[in-house]
Amino acid sequence: MKTRTKEEKLSLFLLISALTMYVLVCMTKSNYTASIAYIVKEGIFTKAKSGLISACFYLIYSVGQIVGGVITDRISPYKVISIGILGSLGINFALCFTTRFEAVLVLWSLCGIIQFGIWPGLVKIVASVISPKHRKTASVLVGMCIGTGGILSYLVATPVLEWLGWAGLFGMNSLVLVLLLISWVLTEKLTAPALMPEPVRHIRASAPECKPAFFPIFLRSGLPVIMAVNMIVNMLSIGIKSWVPTMMMESYDISATWASVQTAVTYAVNIAGAFAVIYLFRNIKNELVCESTYLFLCVPFYIILLFIGKWPMWSMMTAVMVTTTFTYSVGNLNVRTAANFEKYRCSATVSGILNGMASFGIFAANGSFGVIAQHWGWTTVNVILVCLGSLGAVLALAVGVTLWRKFKLEKVGQ
Repeated sequence: MKTRTKEEKLSLFLLISALTMYVLVCMTKSNYTASIAYIVKEGIFTKAKSGLISACFYLIYSVGQIVGGVITDRISPYKVISIGILGSLGINFALCFTTRFEAVLVLWSLCGIIQFGIWPGLVKIVASVISPKHRKTASVLVGMCIGTGGILSYLVATPVLEWLGWAGLFGMNSLVLVLLLISWVLTEKLTAPALMPEPVRHIRASAPECKPAFFPIFLRSGLPVIMAVNMIVNMLSIGIKSWVPTMMMESYDISATWASVQTAVTYAVNIAGAFAVIYLFRNIKNELVCESTYLFLCVPFYIILLFIGKWPMWSMMTAVMVTTTFTYSVGNLNVRTAANFEKYRCSATVSGILNGMASFGIFAANGSFGVIAQHWGWTTVNVILVCLGSLGAVLALAVGVTLWRKFKLEKVGQ
């Protein structure tokens, strides 16, 4: 059996710590969204107000991610992650003491911006800090973190609200974040001296001394269109999952707890998407063409959702599971997409931009779908899903076979 070097052991430890960290951050970040069905049912907030709070979080978060990506390409990813965890801890603790709409809106929005560097920091660690031997596996596992955190949030949030109330939910978040901060600081002390971030060695050897201008890279890679596709995908994935418990509860007269359990099962099924994308990517070797393929496959299932409340609930849940699994697969390709920019030493910047657009998509979905459903019903929301899925598929295919294909073949210095 081959003996691992000390660097490889530290790299594996850092990877496990970073993945665990992001799963728990995703859980605490998603606990409010996972509670929307309960919050609406108990009359704490209306659908419109509940959606607005979640939407503002993701709007602020989207801006923070873009800034955070740029910052993380310049300072230690360990530090920006620690800042995000510490800030989130303070805000969750403050939320234990208020259910006033205006206060919750402001505090949860602040939580969105304080997490500016957590995702870019994680991607930077995967792209340029851990051992090259672990990077391919890491790109798959990172994609599973959001789904795993989502499962935990839907399994935990509603029961905790019912047993311990609002203060109990955010108190639990605070305790998790305290333990997480301690473990992350210890991880940094153990691994940072040996695994400080640097560009991949063979890239560094061939790269020019000065970092190339970002704007030309931004244009010739097709990144503006990729950003639009990413926004659409997350409206279709995480955005709609935010409303699935409420949609099912209102369309089929089931409890908020049962609706949340259904969504947790959906998240569990979605994790299969992280593995499904591996097979497709091996054969196509183009992230955007893979995304287009999955989005085209989603459209017939969005059409099934037009019959919500008329067809059996199991058929609607099947359609939700299939579409969110395919769009979850698309989201997993973001890590691979961002890693392609590390040859120009801007993977964290791109990951921040893509995650920012993803978050803006969740903002758009959370901010609009609740209002649309309240005034025109869930069928109207599902018509929008059909249109968005078709548009995203066409855009991804168009940029994938043109600009993105050429960019992937570029050599540094061309």
